[in-house]
Amino acid sequence: MSNPTGFNFDNVRCNNMLKKEGLEEPTPFLTGTSLVGIIYGDGIIIGADERETNGKVVVSTHSRKIYRLHDNIYCAASGISADVDSVVYLLQSQLRLHYLERERLVPVVCANTFARQTLFRYNGKMLCNLIIAGVWKNEMDLYCTRFEGYSERVPYASLGTGSVGAMAVLESRWHRNLCEGEARQLVLDAVNAGIEGDPLSGNSTDLLIVRRNGSVEKVTIPSIRDNGKDASKVRPARRLQELDMPFTEKVTYKSNAMQCPQENANQHEEKPEEVPEINVPKRSGDPPANGPPPKKSR
Repeated sequence: MSNPTGFNFDNVRCNNMLKKEGLEEPTPFLTGTSLVGIIYGDGIIIGADERETNGKVVVSTHSRKIYRLHDNIYCAASGISADVDSVVYLLQSQLRLHYLERERLVPVVCANTFARQTLFRYNGKMLCNLIIAGVWKNEMDLYCTRFEGYSERVPYASLGTGSVGAMAVLESRWHRNLCEGEARQLVLDAVNAGIEGDPLSGNSTDLLIVRRNGSVEKVTIPSIRDNGKDASKVRPARRLQELDMPFTEKVTYKSNAMQCPQENANQHEEKPEEVPEINVPKRSGDPPANGPPPKKSR
């Protein structure tokens, strides 16, 4: 029955009842990525952060999220790493076969069609989001393809958990007549905005520039923020050594067989103390000292 205010809370009550019966609520899926792609006057630029996470744990700080699909087609991907690799390898092989059959560069729309059909076939179970960009016949194409198979051709796009902050920067500053320097700075600012609003995104930023004349350039820009400090002043991470540990926790894993001869020579051999013998009177049933033990009787 609906509430007098016009809202219906039956689903909320149903979820609470299922929780009491022991059914766990499904956890939301987080991509942990900030991807950006824009079209400017003479080409396309794709940007992505390098942080890879597993839930709330940072797995890698130098993860590759921009892939080459063909000579003139590239993509940025977010989602589950295994699904992303499978989809990317499938697209690379399909585009290679298309190139060998036609003996010419593959149109960008073909890559997007392959990706859209593949993701739609799995009915949203392949968690992979793609920004596909490329140049074909002096024309720039940018597609935003989501994991359920939906795709659209756009002048700029952002994906991932940091897409809200990145899209805010793109919508306020993008126009089609951007020069390459302005476009590069816009993509960098958009990725940084996504990083600031998403704790699962971060570290360095990768930029891929595909120009109208077919030239491609990849730039990696190190992170300028690390807890509010300049990255050049932050001490690099290093492995914990024995001297860094408290004295009470120092443990040397060295067996006697692996010790040096000098260490054995310097060690003082401790002789066991001699215990005086005590003469105990023998009983008639006791066995002799050096003889065999008596046989047990049944």
